[in-house]
Amino acid sequence: VDNCIKGINAPFVGTDFEKGSLIATEYLIKNGHRKIGHLAGPGRILSTFERIKGFRGAFHNAGLECPDSMTVNCEYNEKNTKSMFMKLKEKHPEMTAVYCAGLDMTKGVLAGAKELKMDIPRDMSIVDFGSTSFVSSLDQNGDEVGKLAAKTLLDLLDGKKTASRSLVVPKLIPGNSVRHINYPG
Repeated sequence: VDNCIKGINAPFVGTDFEKGSLIATEYLIKNGHRKIGHLAGPGRILSTFERIKGFRGAFHNAGLECPDSMTVNCEYNEKNTKSMFMKLKEKHPEMTAVYCAGLDMTKGVLAGAKELKMDIPRDMSIVDFGSTSFVSSLDQNGDEVGKLAAKTLLDLLDGKKTASRSLVVPKLIPGNSVRHINYPG
């Protein structure tokens, strides 16, 4: 459930990380952001690759360039993310928004922004995947994933055929962490 393990031949039930990232990034783009950083998660995890694909897909759909240097892999912890965010902001001072792969990453960005004396959302807009805090975030619909996983397991126990991959699309929950900007061009 929600973590595809290489080499295991079993049905997968989980979040549509690619579609969720597409939704989050499109939300930022619709709010005028063009210089968006992506703290994508560890490079060894399938969901990270799916998030990156959705992130880049939103730029492609909008006809915008998505520099590889705006995507950074980092661990799911506040300290590592804070450091990676600060390096990304130093490398790209024009960055106006960041999309985080999880709550601990968002905490790292908030800590880094505080240290840099940045105001959220005036100086930096944030969207994250799965948080329930004040930030704009993607609700992974955990109840729906759980119900679908239970149904899949019961179907398997009854000898019924099941889908090899069942995905639940996350829902964007706007918070107080994204500001609309007028972007020239």
